Amino acid sequence: MIKSITLSLLTLGLSLGSFAQSQKCASHVIHNKKMSEDVAYQTRRMAIESQVASAPSSARKTATVYTIPMVVHVIHNGETEGSGTNISDAQIQSAVIALNKDFRMENSDSLTPSHPFYNLSADVELEFCLAKKDPSGQATTGITRTNRGQADWEANLFDSIVKPATIWDHTKYLNVWVVTIGGVDAGTLGYASFPGAPDTTDGVVIGTTFFGTTGNVSQGFDLNRTFTHEVGHYLNLYHIWGDETCGDDEVADTPTAQQDNSGCPSFPHNVSSACSPGSNGEMYMNYMDYTDDACMNLFTLGQKTRMRAAIEGPRVSLTTSDACNNPTSAAAISASAAKVFPNPTTELVTVNSGTDAVVNLAIYDLSGAQVFAGVTTGANTVVNVTAFQAGNYIVVLSSEAGIVQKSLTVIK
Repeated sequence: MIKSITLSLLTLGLSLGSFAQSQKCASHVIHNKKMSEDVAYQTRRMAIESQVASAPSSARKTATVYTIPMVVHVIHNGETEGSGTNISDAQIQSAVIALNKDFRMENSDSLTPSHPFYNLSADVELEFCLAKKDPSGQATTGITRTNRGQADWEANLFDSIVKPATIWDHTKYLNVWVVTIGGVDAGTLGYASFPGAPDTTDGVVIGTTFFGTTGNVSQGFDLNRTFTHEVGHYLNLYHIWGDETCGDDEVADTPTAQQDNSGCPSFPHNVSSACSPGSNGEMYMNYMDYTDDACMNLFTLGQKTRMRAAIEGPRVSLTTSDACNNPTSAAAISASAAKVFPNPTTELVTVNSGTDAVVNLAIYDLSGAQVFAGVTTGANTVVNVTAFQAGNYIVVLSSEAGIVQKSLTVIK
């Protein structure tokens, strides 16, 4: 299936202006625009594709599990934290949890062994964490919040104005911007930069209501698959249909698709296509298609190979970043200083670690099942417990400096 590198890099026939309203993901259009205008970018991309083509296959059953630090930049319009475009910490945490499940093939909707595509499904063996250390070495939650006084942004303006002003070192962090995409680009769910992007714009952009699994999320896009899709681009994956009729995504084990798929087709889909996808039809459940969140559930072994070639090649500096480690100056957690209130509670509980250090926050029921995971600092962290069953829980605050446990009672 793999075409020559030169041909794949010269398919610049798509629109190079603002992307159409029906364009759910703008990564390829922005990539093509840069390819046509920026000779340095074109040179970098050709070198990267040559490197990927010569990389050994890593589609084996086990490999090194890399952890990628990321920072989430919430770009809002002045709303209070947790409302509107200023999404909550809980929504951000839900996105990280879901992303890790998708990349480790731990998603509850993964294919069953009886499915014809099951043997192609891959645990990519990549994990993601919110940074605990900022570029200056200080403790952080891995979340920044910036009021730009604007309700929505077109991609060109966002990339030229907001990204350079907020980006953290792209060699050490996966930068993620959560913002409402609007104007001529309304209807776009997100976009990402491929390896080789300019230093000041490198990262992933996600629409506010397409990020995470709880909070301010849109129905049908509430399983975080937009984020999974865009991180796939960030790690050098193309769309499953190659962004042209019967196009090439440079991955050998993904059946050739006629075009993007939407909604949730029935299996097998489009078997009789002129693209000859094979007896099992098109792989519409691949994260790099355009189907609904509830219909996406896999990366393939070939896609794993390509992503790991990116993380072991042009994005290798992310694997040596220490941004996921707590600063060595982390203060000890004091049981007397840590607070959990109100307690008992019916809807919301506030947790304060009593220290400025970044502290892991987890809540467990009495069977030992974890029902919440996040981070907190000396600031108050509010957790919505309305979905919890009535009963007793254990709140665990932990860092490299120590562990504190607190009891919590939820009443209905």
